[in-house]
Amino acid sequence: MQLEIVMLIAMWQPVTERGELLLAEAEALRSHGKFSAAEQVYRRLLESAPDMQLAAWTGLTVTLLELGRASEALQFARKTLELCGDRQPCGAYAWNNLAAAQLGLGRWVEADQAYREAVRQAETALGAEHPEVQQMWGNLGVLLASRGEGVRAIPLLKRVLAKMAGQTEQRARGLHNLGAVYLELGEFGPAEEYLIEARWIAREVLQPGHPLRVTCSSSVVLLEIYRKRPDSAERYLAEAQEEASAGPQSEGELMPIESYRAVLLEQRGRFAETIEVEEGLLRRQVKLLAPSHPALLANVATYDRLLGKVKDREGRQRVSRWRKTQDAYSLFKP
Repeated sequence: MQLEIVMLIAMWQPVTERGELLLAEAEALRSHGKFSAAEQVYRRLLESAPDMQLAAWTGLTVTLLELGRASEALQFARKTLELCGDRQPCGAYAWNNLAAAQLGLGRWVEADQAYREAVRQAETALGAEHPEVQQMWGNLGVLLASRGEGVRAIPLLKRVLAKMAGQTEQRARGLHNLGAVYLELGEFGPAEEYLIEARWIAREVLQPGHPLRVTCSSSVVLLEIYRKRPDSAERYLAEAQEEASAGPQSEGELMPIESYRAVLLEQRGRFAETIEVEEGLLRRQVKLLAPSHPALLANVATYDRLLGKVKDREGRQRVSRWRKTQDAYSLFKP
């Protein structure tokens, strides 16, 4: 009801007041996981409130990241950085968002440099113990884990987690990040401890359909797959799918669900269905990710292996052509 009131009042307010109302509407939509709707409101804000350009560009950057559109988010992050100039902590936040966009594109070196610059500026502006600074250190830990440096990431993520008290979204995210690193390292005991607690807190404090609830459930699916508990994995997969259907999700939340579904289908020997799911994943990934992105390369390898299992020579030839040309259209049947 409050969202509807904001929308109605915004139609007749003077430009400055209307800009503030549009910003409030966009922030409310984004906080409720309605990212596509929030994007449209931020774009209206850009057009109608010249004095609120910085807020609009920043909001659009974060929203596009939530939607998994890292390439577009990178453009907006650069514009935000330009608008911030020497102002702090505006510049630190802009560097942080720029790093997140680079990370989403698989540009590890650029993301590392941007995160470190964000932390440097934020510590100067806010102090080393400020929660936002700790979150930026956590982001750097996620980056280290993403490029295979989990052992280095763990002490950093633990330090950040130790400063997060209570049952909050921030703590759930910190627990999840740490559990995900242990999972990648094959240390399933601590992975289970952190991921289960993260899932419990997320389900306690966040609304159904919130992206973090989806992510936490999805990660437990992967844990159960690794631990060879297919029945339990199926139950958590159904939970993740239900969560995803309860609210708008970015590709970042949806693709892991489909990926784990493919793994479980293959374990059941249902190869034709597995190939169909993998092809759907690849169609999404080639639109969103750079050809060199590790996630895309890994799924292409999986797709190729599955085609080999069903002796689909034509399909494997398409994969071979894609590897040479990186032309998305060559990967799939016309």
